[in-house]
Parts: sequence; C-alpha cells; structure tokens
Amino acid sequence: MSLFTPAVFSALAAALLIHFICIKKGIIFNFSTERTTTSPTKKYILDASEEQQIRHYRELYFKLQNLEDYPEILSLAREELVKLLCESFSSEKPLETGTSILDIETYNRQELETFVSARNEDILRQYQYYVERRASGHGPELFSTRYGAEQWLNRNAPLKFVDGAWLGHIHRITTPFALRGVTKMAWQVLSEELGDGDLEKNHVHIYRNLLRDIGSNIPDGDSIDFIDSHTGMDDISTWKAAVTQLLVSLFPNEFLPEILGELPLFGISAYYFLLHISIDNADSGHTAMALGAISSYMSLVKGTEGEPASLEIWKRIQAGYILSRSVNSSDQLRTEPGPNSPSTEHAAKVLSIFQLKARASKEIHCTSKVRIGQQTLQEWLSPDSMDAEPLAMNILDSLANATPWVRRNNSNGSLLIRELSWGGKMFGAFTDTEVKHVRNWIDSLNPAASTSWQSLHRHWHRQSFPSPADQDPALHHPAFPPPEPSLEAFESTVHAFVPRPPLQKSNIHPSDIISLWFSHACLLENTISTPFKTSTLLSSHIVCLLRAEYGFMPEPSGVAGMDEQLRGTSYYPSLVDLGIEIARRYHLPEPKCLKDTLGGEHGTSTHAQKFAYSMLRWAMQPVRNAGLLLGLSRAFLDFETWVTGPGELLDTRATNALRRITDRKVACFELCLQELIHDECQYREFLKGYGLGRAELEEALKESC
Repeated sequence: MSLFTPAVFSALAAALLIHFICIKKGIIFNFSTERTTTSPTKKYILDASEEQQIRHYRELYFKLQNLEDYPEILSLAREELVKLLCESFSSEKPLETGTSILDIETYNRQELETFVSARNEDILRQYQYYVERRASGHGPELFSTRYGAEQWLNRNAPLKFVDGAWLGHIHRITTPFALRGVTKMAWQVLSEELGDGDLEKNHVHIYRNLLRDIGSNIPDGDSIDFIDSHTGMDDISTWKAAVTQLLVSLFPNEFLPEILGELPLFGISAYYFLLHISIDNADSGHTAMALGAISSYMSLVKGTEGEPASLEIWKRIQAGYILSRSVNSSDQLRTEPGPNSPSTEHAAKVLSIFQLKARASKEIHCTSKVRIGQQTLQEWLSPDSMDAEPLAMNILDSLANATPWVRRNNSNGSLLIRELSWGGKMFGAFTDTEVKHVRNWIDSLNPAASTSWQSLHRHWHRQSFPSPADQDPALHHPAFPPPEPSLEAFESTVHAFVPRPPLQKSNIHPSDIISLWFSHACLLENTISTPFKTSTLLSSHIVCLLRAEYGFMPEPSGVAGMDEQLRGTSYYPSLVDLGIEIARRYHLPEPKCLKDTLGGEHGTSTHAQKFAYSMLRWAMQPVRNAGLLLGLSRAFLDFETWVTGPGELLDTRATNALRRITDRKVACFELCLQELIHDECQYREFLKGYGLGRAELEEALKESC
C-alpha cells in the first residue's frame, strides 16, 4: 500500500506552516497604518446570528480540550475543519498579483522563500513606520488606556490558552515511520512552545501569569466555567481561530500538511510577545524550521509518489495557508471585538439570507432539477440542510464554483444575479439589500481559487472519520474504540515506589520484543496534547521524558532552534529508530508503521501484542489515566534498560545511545515522583501502573522461555 495515500496526507496545510512564517510576526506587531485609538468603553454588540456562532465555537473549544470525555465530537470536528478549509479557500481574494500563495503554481523552495521574505520585509517596514510615528510625537495607536490593554488581554485568552495546539497531536506512534523525520521537526516547535520542559518558559504559563499580574480572574482555559464566563471574551474571530488550532491538531495523519503550517500568534509588548518574536526568527528559529519541514516533506512526496502527487500536495498546502490567514486576519491588535474578515463576513450574511428563505419556503415543493455541486437545488434548500452546521456552508462552497451561476469576482456576469434582478425568474424573492449582499459575496471570491477548488473539494468530502467500532488504535489517531475492562481489580500491594530488580534475560520471541517496544512509545504522548493542561510542573517533566524518547538533544539553557536540525554527526536516535534497528538485527521485515509490529487486536495475537493494544487504549485517556500511564512508562524504562544488557539486541553505538536515553529518563521520573507524591490518588495509580507493567513484562519474558 502506498505510504502517501490521500488519507495519510490530506496535504492541505504545510501551508499553515508557511502561514505562521509570514503572519505570525505580523500579528505580533500588528502595525496598523491607521493612527486611531478606540474608546475602551465602546462595546461591539453581537446580533443573534453571531451569538449562535460564538456559542458553537465555545462548545467546540471546551469539548476538544476534553476529548476523552466527548469522543463523539470527532466526526463533527472533522466536518467543521473541512467547512473552514472550504470557506477560506473559496473566499481567497488576493489584493494584487504576487500577494497570494496561489501565485506559486508549483512548489519551488526559492519562490517560497522569496514569498516569505517579501511578507517579512513588509511587516518590518510597517514596524519602522510605527516607530517613526511614535518618535515624532504621536500617541499610542493600539490602546488609549491601560484598561483597554487589559480588556484586550482578557478577550484573547481563548487563543493564547491553546498556544501550540495545532501541533498537539502530531508525531504520534501511529505516524508512518517514513514521516517521523518531518513530524519531529514540527514537534520541536511544540516542545519550544511548552518551554522545552521548563515551566517558566511555557507560553501558556507565561500568559496565565500575565493575566494574574493585571488582576484578571479568568477561569482555567479547559474548564466549563471558561466558556460560560462573562469576562469580555466575546470576539468571534478569536474563538474561531482558537477552535481552528484545536481542530487542525486532531487528525495528524490525514491533515499533516495543515498542521505543519499553522502557528497563529499575535500580541502586544510584554515578555510573552517578545519571546515569540525572538524564537520565530527566519535565520535559526521557527521560521527556518518551518521552511525546512516543508522542503523535506515535499521532497519525500515527490520522490515517493512523483510529480502529479506533489502538485496535489502543494495545492493542499496552499489551502492550509489560506485557512490560517483567514482565521487570523482579524486577530490583529485592536481594543474592540468585531465581525469576521470581509470575505467570510459576506459569506455569513449570504448564508443567513439563504437560511431565512429556506425556512420561509419549507412548505413549498421545489421541482427544480438544477444541480449545484453534488445535490439538487431542492436538496440544498431543505430546512434540515440549511440549519445544520457545518452542512449549510457547503451550499456556498459549491455555489461559489458553480459556473455560470456564480462567476468569481464578477457579480455582473453571474447568472444568479441576473435571475435575482429585474426580468429574472427570481426577481422579488430577495430584497435590494439582500441582492447587494449576494453581489458583495460574489465579488469577494478569488478567481484564481477556482482552478484547484474542485479536486480539493472532492478530496475533503471523500474522506470520513471512522466510527468507534472501526477505529484501530494502531492505525488511527485519535481512536476511541470500546474501552478496556476496568483495572479496579488490580491494586498495588506497596505504598511507596521502590524500583524492582532488573528484568532477567530470556529467549523472548523477537515479534514480542518488537510489539512491546514500539507500542510502549504511546504511553505519554497524549498527555501534552492540550496546551493549557501542560502548564504544570508535572507536564513539564513529561515533556523532558518525551524529548529523550523522541531523540532530541538534552534540554538547552536557551532555545535549540536550528541547532537540533544542524547537529552534524551527533547520534540521538529515537525509540522508534532503535526499534527499527532491533528488527533489522533480528532479520525481521522492517516495519513501516506501528500496525506492522502488532498482530490483529483479536484472534491469534500473543499475550504481549494484546497488552500492546491495551496500552494504546489507555493512552487515549491521558487525564483519567495520568498516574497509571506514568507508572506503566516507568516499568518500561526497566524494559529499555533490559535491552541495553548483554544479548546483542543493538550494536554498541545504539546501545550507548539508549543508555543515554534511560539515564535522562531516570532523572525525569525522579522529578515526576516529587510532584505525584503530593497527589495521593495519582500516586496510587502510578504504583498500580508500575506494578501492572512489570507483571506484564515478566509474563511476556516467562512465556517466551
């Protein structure tokens, strides 16, 4: 089976990676050329439609951060992400030639770097103008009062509290092994967002401290109180951008390119924002890492699948870039909340009009056979379709590409406008104002986007997220198949952690070693999926554990940036790299993905393979099973130590590298225990996990003797 299938690569968004390159600095600085300030007492009043939108985004925001309690949201989440992609791509309208990512018709690194450089130079030029205006005596342009600045900080908390969420689910053990070089580059960005294991550098932690400093009492960002609070967080665009980050991260295999591209951040002067500016530099920071990841990814696709596949991937990358820009274009430094960006604002108004017409005419039987996209007009205009989000947006997406009904950026040449005007068959069905809104929407559409639209639209809607019964935790992420039986019957008989004696050598079957080795890499990876939940000391220690397992150098005192990618001959393999080496030394077929290392979940699987599946299931509930997973991971540290012993499972070089990993992990677990000991319940679960893990490992070794 081809590695680069559409399901693996819905190649939309490495663009978002580009977008963070081009937009992140601009959003941070947000140098408006308009020298106006706004009264902090002025409040934007949401209408009924906007109230509904903000409730929708708030609910998604909460459930996506508490996914293990709401796994049923996954199918809707994918639909919402597809809707956002369709909406942004169909509305793309460059201001002038050379300003749109669509102008780069085929991927070329030099053209991409030129595009990025031009964007950066424009941002820096705007900044220079801003500095000159302030130097010449002009007053503040962003806020007129301290109160206005504080309100802005509160209003943007939803986005700041998911800082880095677009990478929250990347680089999982379910990632095809050939892609782990690319996803590792992206995960490094996440690691730096989380402070590389140093809580004081964790971006969410820093923002929380900033809010505390101004006396803000905003609830925890992953709590139900946060979305129900009345603290001025009423900006639709901020909630939408935050939800987009959470959505993109959810499907790391299908939407890998989008994930590589997104890092929407914006801010005002304070250490939090200066930190972002510093680590996002184009020479050695996230910008350089982003360009490197895109280049590696595109080379891999082209070399494996050929030129046609790389063209399709590039179009999806562009779509991801456009999505990131569209949801963040209004995330500029402003003291007042407001509606969405122009193109999406027009779309929202037209959609509202269509919904009202559908409800008003629900008793009228439509006999029209006209098809728009995949459905008839009658099917599109049914109240059930028009009232259901995100299905309702599909009619606009399809209509935007239904020539001659709509000719992008040309309302006068569009049949729809002629039919709504005097002499047309639908004259009188829409008021003058409603027709004007439809005109504005058509004129806001980018004609260049139509070329790629149909293939992208088909791709996004061809896939669907598997039902729980069809989810295989060795293939899919996230996966919530039927839960494992309760572990309440397994209780630890000890009350304090004491490492057990080393595991003894045996003639364990190579297939069982491989199954246990690759699967145990899942145990902690989901514990840092939600940025807000990582702003604790325990989570910071877990970041250090994962960095050791993923093959990163020891944590630097500063920021590694491109040092990690340019480390020359230094040998820091990951657990996956070492597992592949073990397979080679046993002359086993080299696994291409986790599934290759496991038997079927049911049927002829060995005891070790069945336990591997149990670990994969437990790992998908990192909050509920936090202590248990840490205990299991500590037990498998004993397994890793066992592999370094005599037996030639690895050569000398790899064995020494694994010993460096285990030494780092021993130190990290000591720090974890210092935190766990203050939580009696979690500490007890840790002891249970350690006891269970050791028992299963010893059983696997005994069975193989």
